[in-house]
Amino acid sequence: MKPKLYLAIKGFDKHKVSANCIGALLKSIPVGHILGLQSIVFSSAEEFNRLGVSVPLSCQAAYYPAYRSVVIHQNSNIDKLTHVLFHEIGHYVFYSRLSSYSRKEWVSFFGKNNTHVSDYARTNASEDFAECYAFYAKQDWSKFAGVYNKLTFMKSHVFNSSFY
Repeated sequence: MKPKLYLAIKGFDKHKVSANCIGALLKSIPVGHILGLQSIVFSSAEEFNRLGVSVPLSCQAAYYPAYRSVVIHQNSNIDKLTHVLFHEIGHYVFYSRLSSYSRKEWVSFFGKNNTHVSDYARTNASEDFAECYAFYAKQDWSKFAGVYNKLTFMKSHVFNSSFY
């Protein structure tokens, strides 16, 4: 039996993206990856700063663990939005859904491998995971050239049917 998902999707309509569009994107990833996530919200960095939450104006999006929420701060186009959304969900999966054993295994990949799916993935193991997650979710296999072990990890440890 599939688990029930309760997830609020807010703020996208005023930015020319419907909640249905976000819902359609979410259907391409396993439901177990977003179980427990409370919301996916579009709110500019300026709006967050007015609420007293410090967000650099250049920040495109973030996963906020205290709120179990993904917040998108910028939307330039649907391709970028898709990547950023999957990237932030990747952070949620890394910290909240992945077993500690699998997380340690991923961190060991990061330390041993100088090849990454993007320049941003070089930042740290969490960003590396989130970038790999986003490219895997978008089925952009070309990004995994030279990092086959990361592609295999995503397939066997993250996107397998026994994940949840």
